[in-house]
Amino acid sequence: MDPRGAAPDAQGSRHGRARGPRPARRRRRALPAGLARIEEDARLPRTEVGEDVAVGEYVARRLGREVVDRLVEPLLGGVYAGDAYKISLRAAVPQLFEAARTHRSLLDGVRSIQARAATAAPLTGAAATGPVFMGIDGGIGTLPGAVADAVRAKGGEIRTGTPATGLRRTPDGWHLDVDGGRLTADAVVLAVPRPPPPASSRTSARPPPASWAPSSTPRWP
Repeated sequence: MDPRGAAPDAQGSRHGRARGPRPARRRRRALPAGLARIEEDARLPRTEVGEDVAVGEYVARRLGREVVDRLVEPLLGGVYAGDAYKISLRAAVPQLFEAARTHRSLLDGVRSIQARAATAAPLTGAAATGPVFMGIDGGIGTLPGAVADAVRAKGGEIRTGTPATGLRRTPDGWHLDVDGGRLTADAVVLAVPRPPPPASSRTSARPPPASWAPSSTPRWP
């Protein structure tokens, strides 16, 4: 992460894209006050992270809230569907968590991670500047149609608009009752809404446990 320009990850890519020239107007992502706050990282004492800390809290202490709001929040929000100030640093970015425990400066810690990744790349055959986050040509909205085409190409059948009214285990698999008959299957994948949290979680002033969070990434605190 280099908030003074863009935000390279531990392998040197910037938001999932390999390094390369960027127009100056796209690199101005922080206001003057925010840039000045970033420079304080080199002078501040090391931030104690203990057993864990929220990503947003740690980065804000080191580089200021503007970096969190302009860079960290959009990046993590798209990956973990959560609040950067509630996402666990240890769970979401374990390399950075370990660096935070041994380096006084956040930026120095990130540089050490990048240096190790660049050194390890020739040994693993990975590109040191390869992207970490990748997308799908045409957007992720094309994925369901592509999966459906692949299923049909293999002889599979897809039924839409067919409510399931019953499901029963059999010695050989499953019986699925649907409008107009019964289907047999070796396995069944249930994609249904999660059950509601316990009543105690709904009425308590405390946040619900991590198991009820919309993302599987542990939250902090």
